[in-house]
Amino acid sequence: MLITEENQVLGLDLAKLTGYCVSDGTHFESGVWDFGKIRDAMKERHNGHMFDALYDKLNNMDFPDAIVYERAHHRGGAATRIALGLVSVTLMYAARHDIRVFDVHTATLKKWATGDYRAGKLAMMAFASEKAGREITSDDEGDAICVSAYGRSVLKEEEDEEAGTNKGGVSEDADEGAGSDTP
Repeated sequence: MLITEENQVLGLDLAKLTGYCVSDGTHFESGVWDFGKIRDAMKERHNGHMFDALYDKLNNMDFPDAIVYERAHHRGGAATRIALGLVSVTLMYAARHDIRVFDVHTATLKKWATGDYRAGKLAMMAFASEKAGREITSDDEGDAICVSAYGRSVLKEEEDEEAGTNKGGVSEDADEGAGSDTP
């Protein structure tokens, strides 16, 4: 994929409060989708309505050129089921629309954005605020901005490698699986 300023990269921080960011590298359209309210309003014990809602959100936006999401943590229980369900919906959407999709491990994202694998929410939000050119007050939105910017960097690095240069900015010690297509 030739990465240009016109390419739209969608970054997602998937959870009940899903941060999203669509960026062309200069402009950042971002926010938070609250899927927990949908589940609570339905008063049901399953999460299917959250998954439908994510698919609807994705389907009602312009098709991005790539989707990058923060890898789900497997903490067990409902949080893991919800995260994996949202990842599945994202993968299904990308497959149906022939959109490149990949994930990034949290530590890799933090190292890339701040230089510290253990960076806290405030450091990540500061990086996101700098990228977006405005104050970011939600860590979910901040993570999505970071994910989108990271995704653009990975795509640029791949393009540079194909051209025989390495100017993408992704650390050589980045997570081995980061940037690879998710099967």
